[in-house]
Amino acid sequence: MIIPFIIRFANRFGFIAEPKEDRWHKTPVALLGGVGIFISFIVSFIVFLPQDKLTIAILICSFMVFLLGLFDDLNEIKPQTKIIYQIMFATILVICGLQIEGIKHAYIAIPITIIWIVGITNAFNILDNMDGLSSGVAAVSSCCIFFYALENNISIVLFFSAIICGSSLGFLRYNYYPAKIFMGDSGSLFLGFILSVISILSTRYEVSNLLITLIVPLFVMILPIFDSALVTFQRSYHGKSIFVGGKDHASHRLVFLGVSEQKATLILLSISMLFGMIPLFLKKYNVFTFFVVSCILLVCLIFFGVFLGEVRVYRKGDKEIFRKKNLIVTKVLLYKKQILQIIVDTVMVNTAYISSYLLLYEGAISQDKQDLIEISLPFIILIKLFVFYIFGMYRGEWKYVGINDLFSFFKGITFASLCTVMAMFVLFQYEKVSVPIFIVDYLITLQLICTNRIILKFFKLHFSNTSVRKNQTTVLIMGAGDGGELLLREIRNNYKINYKAVGFIDDDLEKKGRIINGLEVLGTRHDIPKIVQEYRIKKVLISILSIEEDNLRDIYDLCKSLKIQCKKIKLMIEC
Repeated sequence: MIIPFIIRFANRFGFIAEPKEDRWHKTPVALLGGVGIFISFIVSFIVFLPQDKLTIAILICSFMVFLLGLFDDLNEIKPQTKIIYQIMFATILVICGLQIEGIKHAYIAIPITIIWIVGITNAFNILDNMDGLSSGVAAVSSCCIFFYALENNISIVLFFSAIICGSSLGFLRYNYYPAKIFMGDSGSLFLGFILSVISILSTRYEVSNLLITLIVPLFVMILPIFDSALVTFQRSYHGKSIFVGGKDHASHRLVFLGVSEQKATLILLSISMLFGMIPLFLKKYNVFTFFVVSCILLVCLIFFGVFLGEVRVYRKGDKEIFRKKNLIVTKVLLYKKQILQIIVDTVMVNTAYISSYLLLYEGAISQDKQDLIEISLPFIILIKLFVFYIFGMYRGEWKYVGINDLFSFFKGITFASLCTVMAMFVLFQYEKVSVPIFIVDYLITLQLICTNRIILKFFKLHFSNTSVRKNQTTVLIMGAGDGGELLLREIRNNYKINYKAVGFIDDDLEKKGRIINGLEVLGTRHDIPKIVQEYRIKKVLISILSIEEDNLRDIYDLCKSLKIQCKKIKLMIEC
């Protein structure tokens, strides 16, 4: 009952978040939701948590972070000032014994701990940009940490995560779209700070598998890290300040693609849940299996970020102005896609090679095989990347990958694998080189490399099919051939064309009922009146490359009698 009381209090005394140009909400919304989150946390803390030096320090520092955010809600504080205070509170916790475990050297572990706390704290603050998102991610993250702590019997983390999960879910009820209250900086900074702390605490009690131990905090907090990285890179590239608000976050970009606010929030929460549960499910497998699965999912997330980064959210001239002022930065960023693709290919070649051993040896890689992997892997990566470059695999445009490109990839990967086998026979003893390993490696490499080349196109096609853009005009395409298929692709790929194609019509009776790129051929021109009424068609687009004038006139007259528009589309293919 705390949140309803705070909503009434905030509305009565004017603690309201007013709509601004750089903010997403369009109506006044009550503030001070963070107060309710902190009260529910502090009461549960006093009742349930054992109180020692470290937990008391966590309580005091989290309280100070909450006050810092509350003061920022009421009287804005400079970002640099907030970061200085956060560093100070993080340092106090380090002095009291909080530190990321698994890193042997304190001079490395301590700075990473401080950077992690400050980074996650601000990442949650940045993530608080759409109704239900930050509180939802806090609930999901704390839930994942809870199950991890439950399996490993980490009582202090178990209590902390349960309290945060309950507080976040209680607030989410009032913060989900349409939000009745915002948490403000007092809530987002507090949640980010406390979650960063308990994610570090989860590393103190599990050191048998170092990789999984260190990866747990990263995967649990993947969404705030992802959103912060996306915003930071895009704003830096376009010459924008990273310390101000904006409508350029991952959630906003999904909405600009035509996804509803609720669905955008659910998509991002699903990503957070997926990555958060990976360490829990893969813990029973060996480190190689965990590495392979993690690499594949991280690459998919990276390309999802690249896809979202291409959504236009800034003014057209901003990037050009920034480029003229920053020529050195521009020269590097000009090839950012090629650099990223080389990095991803390195990871994929590595993943494919290890996966081939896992498959052939049923997940158990002996020490001598591990030694061979360690020695041969650098040569394999070097040879394959060089061959990929020679075959022009880093000159393509990701958005327009087609069959011809895939055939070129097939040739490049095949030749690279042959070169690798020959090099391995020359460099290493014959008995150490297993031909089946390289056959499986070739097949996996082929699949992974081709998949990461078409993944951007997949994202674009998926969101063009599932998104709902406002005020779309329902259209019927006449011509279920090359011209019709080309027109459908243009409608789906070009977000400036606000059409929704519902199907094809074609006078060829044999085509009726067939599916072209997910749309059905609904009938012939004689079925137009029935189709128009059933699907509420507003416009008929004629895409037939060669149509007689009399037939064209008949279709125009029919559409005119039905009071719908009709237009013949001129396609470049006609030339």
